[in-house]
Amino acid sequence: VGEEAFFLTHGRARYVQDTERSAVQRTTNDTVKRHVWFCEAALWMYWIHVGTVTADGDCELVVLQAEALVNALVKHRYIYEMTLAYATEYHVRVTTGSKAWHVHPTELPTTEVCAFDGGTMSSETKRIYPTDLFVQHSGFADIASALPHELRRLIGIEALERAGYSRKRHRLRDEIEKGHCTVTLNTENDEIERSVVMTIVCVKREDDGRFLVNLGKMEDGEANVIGLYPGVKRSPDESDEEALRRMLRERLAPFQPGITLLRSYRDDKRDRSDRFGVPTWYFRSVHVGRLASDWTIDTGSRVAYTPAVGKTKSVSSGESGSMLLSSLIDAVIAGEVYAIMDGPRTTRFYTWLTEDERERFIATNSKVVAKFISGLEVFSTLPHEPPEEVHDLYTHRDAV
Repeated sequence: VGEEAFFLTHGRARYVQDTERSAVQRTTNDTVKRHVWFCEAALWMYWIHVGTVTADGDCELVVLQAEALVNALVKHRYIYEMTLAYATEYHVRVTTGSKAWHVHPTELPTTEVCAFDGGTMSSETKRIYPTDLFVQHSGFADIASALPHELRRLIGIEALERAGYSRKRHRLRDEIEKGHCTVTLNTENDEIERSVVMTIVCVKREDDGRFLVNLGKMEDGEANVIGLYPGVKRSPDESDEEALRRMLRERLAPFQPGITLLRSYRDDKRDRSDRFGVPTWYFRSVHVGRLASDWTIDTGSRVAYTPAVGKTKSVSSGESGSMLLSSLIDAVIAGEVYAIMDGPRTTRFYTWLTEDERERFIATNSKVVAKFISGLEVFSTLPHEPPEEVHDLYTHRDAV
């Protein structure tokens, strides 16, 4: 039984798992990384070791005893509350780690395929069991993003104060206060990192295999290109399922009754935010679904395209830009560009694209898409009334 966590400061060591003590099919050897805690699970729960660490020569270790740590933490109210919430989230990751999907989207059955940036989904479930060295999704930024809003606010403000002031960080503080993101301090380089928790829906149309894509939005008269599968940032203390229901009810109401959700998986991505100027983790829960071929989509409005007079050259950016614009205009004529109101000042536009179209055209021709969105006119027929309740989300559920 584990009662201590360890931190290798010097030397080399190996971590060995065998078939009798671990959920492995053959004996495995992994290198123990220096300056990284291992056996952390022993600090937060009843933990039985599932492997053995062997030193390759002289080693130096820092040992942290669970009982001593807890006795020290209970003396400080805020630290204790934060540690208790952290331990609870860590425990969730240990107990659900064996259910996590790690797959590649192109290996799914045709009717369930979901191509997604950096996707990790396959037709066969590869279970990743927690070990003494690794617990999936247990990085500090990941766990901090799942804590209650007030604790995330305290962590974020402290990180900003240590990092120093700048105009972008002042805007970041507003995001922290509103609960729109979590900010942590990377202790390796003393750089702040932003993290956002998102819920994504990847819907494939049954008859032609195209995917529903959020082209962009018109907000206060300004066109913003998105070019991604529909998604929402989770509100403070909102669960993935609550965010999913909110998105289906508010942003995808005309599509929602015809969508059958099949499975879900985690797909995390790290990028640099141009708006805030800091590295950003996007912790994304992706829900894969399909739209019935006989479902008629009624958004309560009609979309038409009127090109900007005298600006034809600025719209087109080479052959690929012309192809994209022509394809989008064809979609308008076919009635397959949909306008859905998202609040009083925002209209979102959706259409069906192949993954190749989305990757090759949208990513490289954002100016073309922006001009296209600016030329769209929406003629209301009757306002679409969203359903009061979202139907059962999954015909069957595979755990995230």
